[in-house]
Amino acid sequence: MNANLRNNVIFLTLLQAANYVSPLLLIPYLLRVLGSAEYGTIAVILGMVQACYIITEFGFSQSATAKIAQRVNKIFYVSLINGAVVAIKLMICTLCSIVACIAIYYQGYGGFDVLISVISIIFFQALQPVWFFNGIEKMGRISIFLIASKIFYCILTVLLVNTTHKYESAIYSMAVSSFLGLVISLWFFYKTPYRIVYPGHKIIKKEFLYSLRFFWARGAVSLYTSLCVVFVGGFAGMQQASLFSVCEQIFKAGKLVMSPLCQALYPYLIRTNNWKVFFKLFTITAVTMFIGCGVVITISKDILQLIFNIYSSEANHVLTILVIGVYASYLSVYFGYLALVPLNKANIANNSVIFGAFAFFIVGSIVYIFGEISAVSVAYIILMTETIIASIRICAFILAYNKVKAKSYE
Repeated sequence: MNANLRNNVIFLTLLQAANYVSPLLLIPYLLRVLGSAEYGTIAVILGMVQACYIITEFGFSQSATAKIAQRVNKIFYVSLINGAVVAIKLMICTLCSIVACIAIYYQGYGGFDVLISVISIIFFQALQPVWFFNGIEKMGRISIFLIASKIFYCILTVLLVNTTHKYESAIYSMAVSSFLGLVISLWFFYKTPYRIVYPGHKIIKKEFLYSLRFFWARGAVSLYTSLCVVFVGGFAGMQQASLFSVCEQIFKAGKLVMSPLCQALYPYLIRTNNWKVFFKLFTITAVTMFIGCGVVITISKDILQLIFNIYSSEANHVLTILVIGVYASYLSVYFGYLALVPLNKANIANNSVIFGAFAFFIVGSIVYIFGEISAVSVAYIILMTETIIASIRICAFILAYNKVKAKSYE
């Protein structure tokens, strides 16, 4: 494996560990101190924030990252891309903040202080230049500022919640830690020769339209990922939201086990088209993920009881379903943008997610009409969605790759 690729995988692995170990460590503490109902409220609010992050990301981790990776030596060009990304993000952040505040106020999840904290989180997280460091393949920088932010969030949350015993403290902590991440990321950014240059409305419009197709896919992703806990909380109550959130955090952690590899491999594969590395890593990761998912399913009951103090057969059922969904999600990610963009099939990667979200919406609506919304039913809908997307992408990759391979022999 290329040395730079290997280092990027290591850095991103550390990052993902921090991203999902920190919530898993906090959940038992928050459940014990605040109770399941107030923890459910935290989960719903942060679910909204995560959905906003996915939307404000606007697909730039694919579109802008690919453009920067292709022209990494053209400093002014990359600076213009940065400027366009920031301008678009500011507009989307404003819209997301308005929608999130209306939802929080309407549901009675918090007062003015919570609204300000949520707005701050949306802006501070969106403006961290992750797309830029991905493009120049400096994942170590991303790891440092995001891990620092996560560690600070954990420490501050424990201190504030222990003092106030209020769920709002966890939201304040997220706002402060997101600001810390933004400051560190900008410090790293300005140590590079690149800058954020306002490109003018024509380039902004061009970048907006180019990224729009990626955005539809990202918006679809937010529907059946981050908003699931909001969906459960709104229609089944905070107790169900709390139960679902615990299992969902394990699900998200499992989904992102191989994310560092895929994220690091994405710009590398675009630049080199080294399919030998792609297939070699797929063989290794496919077997590893299969064994890992099997082990987690076997000990799922013990995980819920020993770590989260949850003695519920329903929770065990939800976790088992979602762990199966982890493997489907892994296949979806590996044969998604990573495999399809180098084959000029980004539209299939985008459309597969949109189709999956449409299926999620249709089936979810039917379940709602029959009054069967619960943690278990939503888990089954997620599994169905992940399987549909993975199937579409794998079939598309096989057809596109074989076509390219056949042409190379002509």
